Amino acid sequence: MKDGKPFLPTDLSNSTAGLQVLLLVLLLIMPVVLLVLLLFVLIVLLLLLLLLLTYTAELQGIKPASLLLNGTYNTRLFADEAARLVMAHPSPETTPLYMYLAFMAVHDGCGKVCMDPEAPGGVWSRCGLYAKKGKQAPMATVNLYNRTVLDTYKVAGAMYTEMDWGIQTVIDALKLNKMWSNTIVVFVSDNGGPLDHCTNAPLRGGKHTFLEGGVRVMALVSGPLIPASRRGTRWSGMAASADWYVLVLLLLVLLVLLVLLVLLVLLVLLVLVVLVVLVVLVVLMVLVVLLVLTLLPLRRYATITAGMAGGKLPGAETGTIT
Repeated sequence: MKDGKPFLPTDLSNSTAGLQVLLLVLLLIMPVVLLVLLLFVLIVLLLLLLLLLTYTAELQGIKPASLLLNGTYNTRLFADEAARLVMAHPSPETTPLYMYLAFMAVHDGCGKVCMDPEAPGGVWSRCGLYAKKGKQAPMATVNLYNRTVLDTYKVAGAMYTEMDWGIQTVIDALKLNKMWSNTIVVFVSDNGGPLDHCTNAPLRGGKHTFLEGGVRVMALVSGPLIPASRRGTRWSGMAASADWYVLVLLLLVLLVLLVLLVLLVLLVLLVLVVLVVLVVLVVLMVLVVLLVLTLLPLRRYATITAGMAGGKLPGAETGTIT
């Protein structure tokens, strides 16, 4: 008793209520925090993947051509680089190669930015952002057409010849690297020839017109994989450049889908690993909370028992147990 009144110990639950609430709150919040961290990691991985796909060219070391190549006829430059890539292709018997080779021939050469002196205010020239430099080809090739009357036709013929030689350079590289027997070559053009140096007869019109001479062009498919019964045949039906996508883009889409499938599998495995770690952490937290909630009352009870054995209750400065 204390001061003649019975002494009642403080309720045991009051001393641990705050700690219990804190542990329960942590138990509820931690899964949410871990889930947010998981989403953050996934977003970061997706951004890194997007960055990788965006800067693939830079990662492969693609950069502008050396200044030492100035003065090189670019049809030969394109052909030589394409042949180099073919020869450097690893495991040609098992590893496929897709190459899009867009020669600038037989287009006009371009030079520095020009202004139209006749236009008020000096706006951009009607020839576009870059000044036209006309048809260009090595003089030795132009001289092959010395019996052609018009100079523009001479140079145009030389440009076609240089492009033909460039295509043969690439085909020779395919043969040297033992890839030709498993290759399909598709040749297409973007539009009909300009009427100042080309003739599209018997079709009317040319480049920059909607007549057949401007939009109907020649195309061919060649290579050892073409069935023998179809070689040398001609098809005169109507088609558009987009129709090539049925074959080429279908193969590319299948390749992209395969890559995405592999990435998806890796992502699912990563999510599963993170979820397993999350479940393990939650289970450990639950066990810790249960252990703490179990040990605290026992410790309190042991303290009270020890105090009673000594004749005092915890927190009792005076008083007598009766």
